[in-house]
Amino acid sequence: MKIFLKISLFLSAMLCWNTNLQSQSWSAPNLNQNTYRNGNVAIGLTTPQAVLHLSKTTQDAVISTGDPIPSLPTYLPHIRFNNFVEKGGTVISSNVWDVNALNNFSLSTISSSSSSPTLKMSLSDQGDITFYGNRLAIGNGAIKFTTGTGTSLFGLESYHIGFGISGAASGNNVTTFAFPPQGKGGSIIQGDADGNLLFISKQNDGDATITSSENLAYTKMIIKGNGQVLIGTNDNPAFLGSTTPYKLYINGGTMAKEFVARTGWGDYVFEKNYNLLSLEKVEKHIEENGHLHNTPPAKEIETNGLPIGKMMVNQQVKIEEIFLHLIEMNKKMDSLEKENQKLKKELENLKSE
Repeated sequence: MKIFLKISLFLSAMLCWNTNLQSQSWSAPNLNQNTYRNGNVAIGLTTPQAVLHLSKTTQDAVISTGDPIPSLPTYLPHIRFNNFVEKGGTVISSNVWDVNALNNFSLSTISSSSSSPTLKMSLSDQGDITFYGNRLAIGNGAIKFTTGTGTSLFGLESYHIGFGISGAASGNNVTTFAFPPQGKGGSIIQGDADGNLLFISKQNDGDATITSSENLAYTKMIIKGNGQVLIGTNDNPAFLGSTTPYKLYINGGTMAKEFVARTGWGDYVFEKNYNLLSLEKVEKHIEENGHLHNTPPAKEIETNGLPIGKMMVNQQVKIEEIFLHLIEMNKKMDSLEKENQKLKKELENLKSE
């Protein structure tokens, strides 16, 4: 019985000691940091709410009351990772990564040649993610998605989104794009400082890059800042000029199930006050000018192209003018036929006498 009582008292004492131990903390002097037996570590406070809980609640000796909150505060709790590369006992390179938290969660770096952190990425309390570099790449091996900067076909500063490209480098007023591995295909959407939007694509042709000399051929479509759309070409053809009013140019054949042109029509030809040119005057105009009146000559069409809507109306006018001449000629033929029948009857009467 005495042995059982001693064992019970010993176990009770051990239980109390263990409970007290788990709720106890170890504190380092003057640093306000505690390590709890339950595995949580607190630095800057006494009640950690996570395995590692960092906190700093004062701004003393860093900024004065009323000063604006800096974009890269150093007084806030943050985790710093230092990386040093030594050679022969001398540090030849170093880099520091800071993870900070204020209204934004941010990552920043400090290079070996600087003492100030440079912001690289932030996550705001509104959920906005911002990257402060020139490139964002997603993918393993062959890049699936990337962003970057460069120069457009028009020699302007540009930004791009790339699919299947691994890198981009500016040179000769254009960006060279790389397509690994083994020159597989990819595509790029590039926007420049003038508001031009370029769509560049390359098939899997074994060529690993689009160089400055090839960039023109691989640019499939351009939406210009002035609203023009160019398909199958890299710029307005020379015959259109830089001030062309046309908004769409296609260098190549076009097929459509239906084409509708909203324009006027030629039925005004049938109005009573319409000045129908006589066939004699039409003949004279053709002899002098080599084309129908109110119709553009061949050289003009070859230079400026064929305005479909305008020409459809023009041709309808000519068709209706032809019908008016035919109607007039038919009336004359009917009159001649009647006159011919009358003369024929008179001739028969003369023979019978």
